[in-house]
Amino acid sequence: MLPAIVRIAALLAMLSSVACESLTQSEKEVVRDLRHFQLDIETEYSRGTATALNFLPGIGNFYLDQTGLGVMNLLFWPISIVWGMPQAWVDTPVMNEKYTADYYRTRAGQLKMQEHLQVLQIPPEEWPYWIRR
Repeated sequence: MLPAIVRIAALLAMLSSVACESLTQSEKEVVRDLRHFQLDIETEYSRGTATALNFLPGIGNFYLDQTGLGVMNLLFWPISIVWGMPQAWVDTPVMNEKYTADYYRTRAGQLKMQEHLQVLQIPPEEWPYWIRR
């Protein structure tokens, strides 16, 4: 009886936490600035690949670097296909935005952004605050 209760509790915890991935406020600001200054969001992850891989137990989540969700989908496979595949489809663009924002917050990404802004002839006082630091 106890293992069934533990599985049900884990399932409820997983279902309550399987909200779509979201960006932090600073990631949103970086993505907004990239779009404003006409820079593309990197496509590190493929929607189709993530969705197809989630037919297997949690593999799509591991592909998207969502280890916790991958483990939960692995534990509840094959039922997890019901929520795992659509969740991977929805999360992929957000994970690409996270990946891109993380890159542009590194020194290399900031230098690339500065070069882009100089090509556009944007004066430094109009650069995003996260570049001017």
